[in-house]
Amino acid sequence: MSDTESMKRERWAWAVPLLLALAALACSVTVTTAHFENVRLYREPDRDSAAARTFDADETIYCLADLKEAKGVSAVRAEWVLLPQATPAVPQVIATQKQDAADGLVVFAAPPPEGGWPPGSYRVELYVDDYRTATLDFVIRQ
Repeated sequence: MSDTESMKRERWAWAVPLLLALAALACSVTVTTAHFENVRLYREPDRDSAAARTFDADETIYCLADLKEAKGVSAVRAEWVLLPQATPAVPQVIATQKQDAADGLVVFAAPPPEGGWPPGSYRVELYVDDYRTATLDFVIRQ
């Protein structure tokens, strides 16, 4: 074997493991098109009441959202996050609800934690199969 042929083989020797790794990753990656639309917060668990963005510390907060493009039943969750008042603070998850849902209306209910919701700025984050697909900010009054 000539030196040129040997150099060509060495140059491409890395390609085979790389292609095998990429093929394995492609087989294990799950891509979802499921997502939430029409996300609103309410004081009641229905859309007949007025949507709200400001709540009292003792209120149950309802998040209603439309799940779209789910292929069958998907794992969904809502995380109710107290946003930091100063940097470099870290957001604090106050409550989490999980459920399985198919296309259509999904209702998450967040009762006040023991002692009530701490006053401040919040965000509800909605996830489908562990992918955040929607967020909505709100405030708890002092």
